[in-house]
Amino acid sequence: MNRLALLLGVLVVASCGGSTGSTSGAVSGAMCKHPASLDDAGAGACGLGGALVDCESPSGIGCSCLSDTATCDGCGPNEGFTCTNKCHANEYALSCGSIGPPTGPTQDPPVECRTVEATPAGIAFYCCPCL
Repeated sequence: MNRLALLLGVLVVASCGGSTGSTSGAVSGAMCKHPASLDDAGAGACGLGGALVDCESPSGIGCSCLSDTATCDGCGPNEGFTCTNKCHANEYALSCGSIGPPTGPTQDPPVECRTVEATPAGIAFYCCPCL
């Protein structure tokens, strides 16, 4: 339950990227080619990143975020967390949905994406093949 609470906090704050340190499953930082329709950051749009980063501490708490640096701010190797990229090297990451009921139309991920995890609050994370 602590992990879920931290995950939701990270999603609300939307603080991803920026830390340094060793990670496994690291990405190069370059976003691979993806459908141009995903570049719209308007209301209801999916979030887009080069990696779906999952970080965990030795005590079992952690966070997840979309990132182009393969770490999450405040929850990375510099803070004692081990981070992995849930997406493969030939994939990009998406988060779709919102906390609570949608206030308007929401974007769906491309059909070829695979669901990696979802929060009870209504946000789903996907890894999608590069074009």
